Amino acid sequence: GDAVDGAHHNTPQIITRNENDQLRIAVEVVQPVLDVADKVWVIRGTEAHVGKSASREEMLAEDIGAVQSADGKYAHDHLYAEFGGVVFDIQHHPESVASRPWTAGAEVNRISAMLVYEYAGSRDRVPDVAIRSHRHQFRDSGTTHPVRTFMTPAWQMATAFVKGPVAAAGKINPVGGMYFICRDGNYTWD
Repeated sequence: GDAVDGAHHNTPQIITRNENDQLRIAVEVVQPVLDVADKVWVIRGTEAHVGKSASREEMLAEDIGAVQSADGKYAHDHLYAEFGGVVFDIQHHPESVASRPWTAGAEVNRISAMLVYEYAGSRDRVPDVAIRSHRHQFRDSGTTHPVRTFMTPAWQMATAFVKGPVAAAGKINPVGGMYFICRDGNYTWD
């Protein structure tokens, strides 16, 4: 999610307001992954960044040949998929937040519990891993619940907007990413 920044919140703190340049830059950034990946999925982010109906991410996903959803979209709102025997539930926006330092981690534990109940009710296989983003802070639910939930770290340095509603106490975790290696129903991550 948020593969391009858009001209969000009227900020001057973006590399360019030109959407074509943003898309070109996004392709350059993901090119190393495209060079080694057999398949690529794109998850839709926040409309303020990626446009109405994630139009800019949809263009990017189509340009890079991302796997389409059942309804023909190149960028997915939600992805339930199995990789190497490990089932993932992936979406950009979390179902819960914790925005105070003393509540850090509560949101990923709540999401894990919610997913266990939701999937049990639907009788679908409960995912092994859930991934959420949007909050610019790394979180890990650990092994408290059958679903381990991760909140991905920030993908950009702090901007003026972060001092408001996004990050706890007006701070932001270091920029980062995550990867998973999945084999025979087991996974490692870093």
